[in-house]
Amino acid sequence: MEPLKTAKKYEKKYEWLQASKEYKKASDLATKNKDFIKAAEFQEQIGYCLYRSALQTQTNLDFRKRIRQSIRAYQKEWKILEEEKIGNKHILIQHTNALIAYTKSWIEKNPSLEFSNFFEVRKGICLRTL
Repeated sequence: MEPLKTAKKYEKKYEWLQASKEYKKASDLATKNKDFIKAAEFQEQIGYCLYRSALQTQTNLDFRKRIRQSIRAYQKEWKILEEEKIGNKHILIQHTNALIAYTKSWIEKNPSLEFSNFFEVRKGICLRTL
């Protein structure tokens, strides 16, 4: 079965960690086929699945580990988008920055700083789209 279908199947069963592994396969395949936009989309799904899997962990150590993995996936998405030549990529990059800031707020010692960054990024997206 192809990775994308398998990932969706795992998502429906709330098996987020397994879904992230399947999205990783899909991202690797998209990268191999030089479809970097799809690879970036899959990286976002990986980040989301890892975030959701963090909420299912039993220990604080595992929670923080999965949140950091989620942040790395979003950062990889950011890097892919930064290198691509597509129209309106600044909106996608700002969206990714917001995801990074929000996810970081879960493990920051002073989350109010991350939330202020999150809201500044979101405000910038809204102003640019007007």
